[in-house]
Amino acid sequence: MFKPEVGATVWLVLGHTDMRKGIDGLMGLVTHYHKLDPWSGHYFVFKGRQNNRLKILYYDRTGYCLWMKRLGEGTFCFPRSEAETMAINGEQLTWLLSGLDIGMAHKSVKYYA
Repeated sequence: MFKPEVGATVWLVLGHTDMRKGIDGLMGLVTHYHKLDPWSGHYFVFKGRQNNRLKILYYDRTGYCLWMKRLGEGTFCFPRSEAETMAINGEQLTWLLSGLDIGMAHKSVKYYA
């Protein structure tokens, strides 16, 4: 399972992305279209049109890495938003990769005696 570094920001790119794009093409989207810094160490998550594929682009201090996941069945539950990008944390990314809807997950649970 993919695990981002603790404390890293994960940017979800909420529109559909051409999954044929490689590192250079995705870097171009991050830099020119979304006005974010691909050298920041942040993680950038892109999804395909059918919502069953995603790619994660990140810089790990020695070079760029591109990670891809394609589901055999079902789709990823990306949040619906008017924004083009959304920042989430590493735990929420783990939920997303596990097939959970991060908009429905609890931020914290309080137990009462």
